[in-house]
Amino acid sequence: MFGLVEHLDHVGFIECAKRVADLVGSTITEPEWQPLEPDGGDELSLPHRWQARRRPWPGSSTWRYLNGERWLPEPLLRAAIKGDHLREGPYGSMWAAHSDDVGVVTGWEARGPQYRGFASGGNKIFPSRAAYCVAPGRHRSRDRCHESRGHRGVA
Repeated sequence: MFGLVEHLDHVGFIECAKRVADLVGSTITEPEWQPLEPDGGDELSLPHRWQARRRPWPGSSTWRYLNGERWLPEPLLRAAIKGDHLREGPYGSMWAAHSDDVGVVTGWEARGPQYRGFASGGNKIFPSRAAYCVAPGRHRSRDRCHESRGHRGVA
């Protein structure tokens, strides 16, 4: 409904919200959402942000991206998920963990069909072989990832 009012009345979202509120007999008094403090005090720690995301599953957007577009075999994906190396990222992306010597997540590679990045505030530590294969870059070919897990190249 908001998009329709914005389009028909040629107004921005705030004005649109006021008009929709008038239509239903309500009044907007103040915004519910408040931005985070500049110091980021309300932000979760990296390990908590990691744990807050779901693990991929067959058919999820991450699974389809890695298996369908990146050609990673199902056994490799299952091993990476079992080892807690993968998470579902936003907008169809995936997260591949970087961990310290005791297994605490210190950051993650973020990849998707239209996105590439690294966790803000994170530290890159050389990832496990599974995560390295999940996020191959210019130094690691698809065929070498398959060979490292006992699979031969994909035609």
